[in-house]
Amino acid sequence: MLLRAVNAGVNSRITMASLRECVEETGISVLATYLPSGNLVIEAPRTSTARLAEDLGRAVGQRLGRPTPAVVLTGTQLDRVLREAPAVWREQPGHAHYVIFLLGSVTAAELLSGMEPEPDVEQITPAGRRIYWSVRTDASRSVLARVGRAQEYQHITVRTLSTLERMRELVHKRDPRTTRGPVAPQSPSINLRGAKETQGWLRERQDHDRKQRRRSTH
Repeated sequence: MLLRAVNAGVNSRITMASLRECVEETGISVLATYLPSGNLVIEAPRTSTARLAEDLGRAVGQRLGRPTPAVVLTGTQLDRVLREAPAVWREQPGHAHYVIFLLGSVTAAELLSGMEPEPDVEQITPAGRRIYWSVRTDASRSVLARVGRAQEYQHITVRTLSTLERMRELVHKRDPRTTRGPVAPQSPSINLRGAKETQGWLRERQDHDRKQRRRSTH
């Protein structure tokens, strides 16, 4: 399960112990957590992932006092997300790789409307209810960083490729019956004051862009 905007600001603070407790109060078992940004491996009765995401997002949202949308993926679905990452990512040193999950009714077309990425800076690949995004770690600009200022930002949640790979490892460790797909390349951490993978990634990206622009004018 991937929760949106957990521990990304003063109004979304929650310890992983409290988050685990909140989820388990709904009758769902939490098998593992990864990073303090809302990544959980859960065990749940057979039901639709959409229903689970709605119920668990509501429970966590009530604890935080704010809407907290969620994405729930089965082990097989997570395998597919990683398997369908662009093959070119395997040949892109010096890039950071992200997967953007669309929440609610927002579409990739709406999110990307009017954006014209520069191919030598970033690559954006829509794929159903997700968008694959690769950007140079030394880039001074990024069109997708504008999403942080758009209304649609409330309808996405983002994870680095390396976080999703680690989540897959945790899933397979808990349930070895699931099948593993080919391993995608590890994603380098983008050098933004040590920013890792939380939902503050856009704010960090924008700060980085502004600093690079200032340097280029001196």
